Amino acid sequence: MLPVYFIHGPERFLIDQEVERLLKLCLSPAEQPLNAHVFEGPDHGAHEIIETARTVPMFSRYRWVLVNEADRMDGREVERMMEYVRNPSPTTCLVLRGQALGAWKKFEKEIEAVGKVFEQGRLKGRDLVVWIRKRMEARGKRLNEEASSYLLEALGNDLQTLESVLERIALGVGEKRIIALSDVSDVVSEVNLTTIFDLTARAVAPREVEHGVAI
Repeated sequence: MLPVYFIHGPERFLIDQEVERLLKLCLSPAEQPLNAHVFEGPDHGAHEIIETARTVPMFSRYRWVLVNEADRMDGREVERMMEYVRNPSPTTCLVLRGQALGAWKKFEKEIEAVGKVFEQGRLKGRDLVVWIRKRMEARGKRLNEEASSYLLEALGNDLQTLESVLERIALGVGEKRIIALSDVSDVVSEVNLTTIFDLTARAVAPREVEHGVAI
């Protein structure tokens, strides 16, 4: 384990997975209640985060500290955090995450000197097809080429949506191992109808409120 990680980028689903992977590497489920801490960057000051990171772990080799939306931290708070990053605790894994580096950008090389900075961009093209197939293979099933292409054309590249649909498809086909276009089209149609309904409801709601106020 490195003492500091900064994970950033637009692909929240993959960042969530990486954060979860680091947590599992750092702490067992039994160790987490006393040694895992989550902070929101804009809401918590550097002093509170650093104080926690400097605390000796309890009945564990490591303490794990996650800072969400670290890219939205005030520049002065980032400066204070860097005092810790330059001399991190060897018994703490500090994980910073955000959509971008923000005020941390100018300190990227210093962070990499003690830890790791990496960007998780959106998957595209062949990489996205490979991801879809691997997610289905993890469920003990295989998507054929036609089914994979249809999913991407119909749903785009939002991984959270794709993951949800893949789960529904896997459950729907039962023991069947090879999944074809006919197995996915009905599920995709249901998802699209639900999306349209939600968008319509959101559009209608403000008008109903305005009408009620007028009355």
